[in-house]
Amino acid sequence: MLIKWVHKNNGTIEPFDARKVKRSLLATLRHAGTPDALAAADRFSHEAIERLEGRGRKRITSDDIRQAVLHVLREDKQTKAVEQYELTSLHMLTTGLHAVIKRSGRTETFHPYKLFKSIKRAFADAGEEGGPVAEKLTHEIGQRLREAYGREAIPVAAIRQLTAQVLKDRRFAKAERMYVMHKYL
Repeated sequence: MLIKWVHKNNGTIEPFDARKVKRSLLATLRHAGTPDALAAADRFSHEAIERLEGRGRKRITSDDIRQAVLHVLREDKQTKAVEQYELTSLHMLTTGLHAVIKRSGRTETFHPYKLFKSIKRAFADAGEEGGPVAEKLTHEIGQRLREAYGREAIPVAAIRQLTAQVLKDRRFAKAERMYVMHKYL
């Protein structure tokens, strides 16, 4: 195997373990209701790793793995699995972000997938494909919220304002308009 190391999103570097790719795919495929999920996980993990090894690098990033897996799933038209796999990486956002203060004043648990789905929906309403972009934007917004609020509860209005600003800054004018016009969170 050519790949030796994975540079994780948290900055650490650890040995590459192909079994982790297969395990995450298996969990995703089972959750998506894919028939014979074990055989599908074997095939998709093999294809994703082949794709990664084709780059000829000994060290890859977690994002490289995620993109390779998503590519393989999209190629095979595994729509439910793609959606599920996109959401799994969002769970990393929960670190440090715990609560949201709703308009009513009620405090609820912060769920990164709600933010992701609202951004993805704004892209869809704007007539644009937004899955991978929505995921990246969700990570960026989550990081900025962590920096601004730390472990404090975040007002939903602040999340909406920051999301609209990030969409505007990234020149997604149609998606920003759709996001602002509708109550997605």
